[in-house]
Amino acid sequence: MKKRPIIITTTNAITIPKKVRNLLDLQPGDCLDYEVMANGSIILARKECCDSPSLRPTCKLPCQTQKRK
Repeated sequence: MKKRPIIITTTNAITIPKKVRNLLDLQPGDCLDYEVMANGSIILARKECCDSPSLRPTCKLPCQTQKRK
């Protein structure tokens, strides 16, 4: 797949290219997590649950409370 730049909008949003969304089967409401590496690259990964209360209303995945031992 050809690398293309991703532009940050004036509202600090980015668009994940359609080819990448299709390849990873990403849909509106999917939750992603990220990790910034020492070399400056960013790894995005699908998150099983949106644990942020501000994201829960738009997340399509159910959040289950984990019991602490």
